[in-house]
Amino acid sequence: GDLLINPSIQTAEIHDMIRGLPGVTAVVRDDLFYAAIGDYSSVEDATAASAEKKGARVVVSGRDVAELERFAPTIGALAIPCDITVKADIEKLAAHAKQRFGRIDIALNCTGWAKGGPFRDFPEADLRQMMEIQFLGPFQFMQVMLGVLGQGGSLIQVSSATATVMTYDYAAYMGTKAGIDHVVRAVANEFGPK
Repeated sequence: GDLLINPSIQTAEIHDMIRGLPGVTAVVRDDLFYAAIGDYSSVEDATAASAEKKGARVVVSGRDVAELERFAPTIGALAIPCDITVKADIEKLAAHAKQRFGRIDIALNCTGWAKGGPFRDFPEADLRQMMEIQFLGPFQFMQVMLGVLGQGGSLIQVSSATATVMTYDYAAYMGTKAGIDHVVRAVANEFGPK
């Protein structure tokens, strides 16, 4: 399967990665807390809509149940609530999707929390939440999804350019993104050829 990480990835490139063959099942995580892209509320919305239009069976997931219930019907997707910081929730998401569709071919995660602040004053509670959303959660997502992806499946972790470039007052954000990028490289090294 393919494991992809590209800090400069664009929404159109994600669409191209989803082959869209009829019968493909895609699980798309949605926990972004920041800016809209195009007519969608997130990269995942745009990706899920594109995949569905190409014939894929799509599962959308996130913590905002109201948003899931609003968005999923607009593209004919199955909505499954999931908190990425809770491994049992991710396991339920994978099990439910696999039970419903028989397999998972693509698992895409794009969680993030763009919280900034001066390094010396950055609150410990915010740092812990940032680590859970941007490091622990994606780490667990990859662990679970690698266990259920079909042969030749694709695991996609969307990152941020800030993982490789410097900006002021975003040390926690940049650090957690860079950390999970390195984990993805390790996972790709171990599982990419499989």
